[in-house]
Amino acid sequence: MESKEHEEDKLNKDLKSKIKGRVIFPNDLDYDQERKTWNGMVDKKPAIIVKCSGVQDVINAIEYAKNKGIKISIRSGGHGVSGSSIIENGLVIDLSLMKGIWVNPKDKTAIVQSGVTWGEFDREAQVFGLATPGGRVSTTGVAGFTLGGGIGWLSRKYGLACDNLLSAQIVTADGQVLDIDKENEKDLFWAIRGGGNWIWCSYILSIQNA
Repeated sequence: MESKEHEEDKLNKDLKSKIKGRVIFPNDLDYDQERKTWNGMVDKKPAIIVKCSGVQDVINAIEYAKNKGIKISIRSGGHGVSGSSIIENGLVIDLSLMKGIWVNPKDKTAIVQSGVTWGEFDREAQVFGLATPGGRVSTTGVAGFTLGGGIGWLSRKYGLACDNLLSAQIVTADGQVLDIDKENEKDLFWAIRGGGNWIWCSYILSIQNA
């Protein structure tokens, strides 16, 4: 009969084999650095941090957490004051490696992945003289800011950040990937705009002349 430690070691090795990004455990040298958040008063110690490189990593991390029976949290930019992006003794799904930004100046839209900060987004959008209501601090994550509503410098003219969200690709708690907008899963699309903690991998924003 396998010991509990041996069984857990097998599960951890299996997780590592399924993640293209990184899997970080408490005994890794950079664990303390990776669990830090912008709010230095938060000092939580997760069991595992999974730094996802794409959607499949997210799905595999959720599956692992379900099989092991541990709770998860989601970190995008890591700028949240509450520290809810880090969970004690749970699994952190860290999206900070997902940095893709594709600006379409003709349609005035941008596809953005969940690890992007406002400083990174603005750098690409301003190549075309475009912007959208974003955080007043450049290191704030676009994803968390938009999910929480988002009041930015351009909000008086263009509304909240969530008002400029056109669609999103999310991963549900059972590992399904959904593309949602006003026509597809419209109730869920309504809920994420200001609803807080969801696992979304990419989204499309409306951008304006700046």
